[in-house]
Amino acid sequence: MVVFFFSVMAIWVFIVIFGDIFHRRDLSGGAKAGSCLLIFVIPLIWALWASPPLLTGMLPTLGAFRDDRAADRPRLISSDRVGNN
Repeated sequence: MVVFFFSVMAIWVFIVIFGDIFHRRDLSGGAKAGSCLLIFVIPLIWALWASPPLLTGMLPTLGAFRDDRAADRPRLISSDRVGNN
């Protein structure tokens, strides 16, 4: 439910921003197009910059590292659990 609310809120924010851009009479057509382009380009660049492991293919190696660490931990067997006789 919270994810749905934030999704609707994000869409509404974009609608309001675009409405404000296209309603202004002091901006030329090129300025309006540039503003709309920047609204899409800046978050895209930020997303690409913020997640380099996804782009460079390092995510599988990180998963392998997690598996190696999990193998070093002692395993819990059923006789070690509380309540088993």
